[in-house]
Amino acid sequence: MPRFVGSKNSIKVPTNVDAAISKMIINREEIIWAAGLFEGEGCFTTSKLSSGRIEANVNIVSTDKDVVERFYRAIGFGAIQGPLRGGEDRKPCWRWRAAGFEKFQTIVAFFWPWLGERRRARAAEILNITNTRCPAERGTGRFCSIKDCVKT
Repeated sequence: MPRFVGSKNSIKVPTNVDAAISKMIINREEIIWAAGLFEGEGCFTTSKLSSGRIEANVNIVSTDKDVVERFYRAIGFGAIQGPLRGGEDRKPCWRWRAAGFEKFQTIVAFFWPWLGERRRARAAEILNITNTRCPAERGTGRFCSIKDCVKT
């Protein structure tokens, strides 16, 4: 869990993430708001990269651009895409996304106290998958899925 710095309303991001992220100070109330939005509208996913490595992702999609922008400001990293269209009769939507183990882990740490049981289980599942090293790749810094490790 991130440690509190300064006032009780600020959180210092853990130092094990990108240098730019590790210097950020984040408002606690905005993190709580973002966690609530994520619980209702967000998802934890994985994608397989061309290298075969499994990457952890965090996504929020909304038809309200201002809500996605506020989420981005609350978190302080990631990227917003949009407007995206799902079809002619659908409203445009915007997506915030953060990819990679460090960013995924940071979001999980921020949101953990306010996540429901299902989201906690999914976060733990993805952290276990993406943080497993293949025995054949030990010392290389590469990660893989559990399925890949069983094959070696």
